[in-house]
Amino acid sequence: MFLRTAVHLVALSVMVWGWNAVHDTETLAALSEHRHGGQSEFLTMDGLVLAMITTGLSFLSDLLPGVTFLKKAKRFFFMIAFTLSGVITAIYWPMVLLAPALINPAYNPEPPATPLEPDTPIPFSGIPLSVDLALHFAPGAYFFLDFFLFEKRYSRDQIRRTGKALTAIATLAYTGWIEYCKLYNLTYPYPFLNVSHLPRFAIYSSAALFGYTFFKGINALHP
Repeated sequence: MFLRTAVHLVALSVMVWGWNAVHDTETLAALSEHRHGGQSEFLTMDGLVLAMITTGLSFLSDLLPGVTFLKKAKRFFFMIAFTLSGVITAIYWPMVLLAPALINPAYNPEPPATPLEPDTPIPFSGIPLSVDLALHFAPGAYFFLDFFLFEKRYSRDQIRRTGKALTAIATLAYTGWIEYCKLYNLTYPYPFLNVSHLPRFAIYSSAALFGYTFFKGINALHP
């Protein structure tokens, strides 16, 4: 009980610290200040909010074990938060290490008249490694650890029905939002999305399929 509560508290503290730290840097303001939708365009920030909510529910459930609602809410949010964290980690690190220009958006006070090409060199100030890890590594690592140490595996029915539904809803919500914001910004939040419709929607579909398959596979490995 103490170990579980401590893990949840430490994880939540790291996430909150990462949230505050990135807001203290010039990077997020530079990338979102002049864009419709602001930071909500970035999947990392949306995923971090969901991760903090889920971890907060886990911590409250530890403190109030008799409150059934908290346990049910935690299990519900955990499924999509873990899936989203896995997608963020899997997309971000290979790209930022191998092709940073595809994921680090350019800052321009005035939206460009035409979309950026994926191979356009992008000036990017970056963020400290500690903050980067708190945003793009810590949530996924925490959920992996928490799932195998303290959580029960999900049933096949939960994975097949709830998992598919949540993945579809999350995908449609995020893609719909950034497509709407693009009407004002003229570019997408991530340069690799500044391509024609067919490749972009293939990216959306592939990310959704990866997320669902990832969580289904992780759940199957749970004893």
